[in-house]
Amino acid sequence: MIYWLMEPWAFSFMQTAVTMAVLLGFLGGMAGSIVVTQRSALQVESLAHALLPGLVIAYLWMGRSTWSLLIGGIFAVILTRLLSLVFSFHQRTDHTTGSAIIIGFNFSLGLLLYHIYRNQLPISLDHFILGDLLAVSWTDNWFAMAVVLSLFLLLLFFYSPIKAFLFDPDYTARRGWPILTARTILEVVISIATILSFQSVGLILTLAILIVPAATIQMVARHLWQMFVFGGLLGAFEGVAGLSISYYLNWPSTPPIVMLSVAIYTLVLAQKIWKEKAK
Repeated sequence: MIYWLMEPWAFSFMQTAVTMAVLLGFLGGMAGSIVVTQRSALQVESLAHALLPGLVIAYLWMGRSTWSLLIGGIFAVILTRLLSLVFSFHQRTDHTTGSAIIIGFNFSLGLLLYHIYRNQLPISLDHFILGDLLAVSWTDNWFAMAVVLSLFLLLLFFYSPIKAFLFDPDYTARRGWPILTARTILEVVISIATILSFQSVGLILTLAILIVPAATIQMVARHLWQMFVFGGLLGAFEGVAGLSISYYLNWPSTPPIVMLSVAIYTLVLAQKIWKEKAK
């Protein structure tokens, strides 16, 4: 029985995959808690779509590497922000409408670039859309580990102004805390989490990986730090369990992780509703 449970982790590709899954789980706990608290899931979706043209261009110039992922992602985020300013400049275009326009434009641009240069790209369109958790390397994991640790220290150092900004921006301003700094930190955390998740789980599932664990913990947590910590632990658990399911059932690596996350969210939500009706 023990050998059967430990069998998947004897393979090097499963070891790298589970390490990345755990790191993404903790990253999702931090970034997802911010997104859920801000109610800005659409922002993550628009960023995920925006990454496609940036990554196509970066992979064309630099090949498939961790640095091309980062550079292409940063370029895509800057492009998205510039387009947001352009489309939201007129008062008749609200933020949601502008975001929808950006999603359509960036995704279409990415697909067009892929169609033109697909023979020169090191990865297929399926990788962009679905990701490939089993293809990550230890270099990717070390890079992800450095990112997760850096973002953790950033959130720890600026925890008080970030917490105040998330729940009461006016109070933050009255206390004299740097609102622009807090907003910038949140943007950086969300953007880097989206870029890093894109490599492993692709365009379609990035939103679920970052949102579902944090949304689950939000229903039972009383403090923001609990969402950060326990959202990360839950995301890490779901990554390991989902990978195990994919191995034993010979399924793709990422869908079981997301399906398990949604199943746990549904159970917690049902229990929450049952308790409220029982009162």
